[in-house]
Amino acid sequence: VLVSQEPTAVKTTSVKYELRYLAPSDLVALLDDPGIVAALRAEGRLPAKSPRVLRPEGIRELQPNDADNTMTVQATPAAHAALKQLLTLLDTEPKQLELRLHLQRDGQTVMQPVLSTTNHSKADAKIGDKVSPESITVTPHLSQDGKSVRLELVLNKEKPVVQTLKLGVETKLVFPNNQVVFVRVMQQ
Repeated sequence: VLVSQEPTAVKTTSVKYELRYLAPSDLVALLDDPGIVAALRAEGRLPAKSPRVLRPEGIRELQPNDADNTMTVQATPAAHAALKQLLTLLDTEPKQLELRLHLQRDGQTVMQPVLSTTNHSKADAKIGDKVSPESITVTPHLSQDGKSVRLELVLNKEKPVVQTLKLGVETKLVFPNNQVVFVRVMQQ
């Protein structure tokens, strides 16, 4: 009769990875962000049945070093293999995007910012004062074919509106509070 059994420990190794485009601390944030999984699924770059977050099982420790653009990872061999696949997916040259926004309330223009950001990176604009501030945060997720973009827009810290738009085409978005934002996204 077996009374107890010690779990067999899977050997881990420490590997230092050099990143080309992503800052290591940004990669760590992406690995734990469920939003990036949804964006990559929408782009067709991840299967529909993928985990909630990208961080492979078996990673014991991640040590990002933005100073030399490296990351030391203590993980199982399977986790290292999965991480290498993720690096080919994520550590790519960023695509520059220009977002032209026109925010209206009651038919009146509130702000018209032009924002520049990269794919999967937030950009925001703020105007006003402490009494009546206005802010908009936009996160673009460019499709793999480069013809459309999935936008996550947050207006004044309210619930995000997510919409897929054709690149270069102005699109009208209506928020729950009846504020209107016209958006055009172009690749730079």
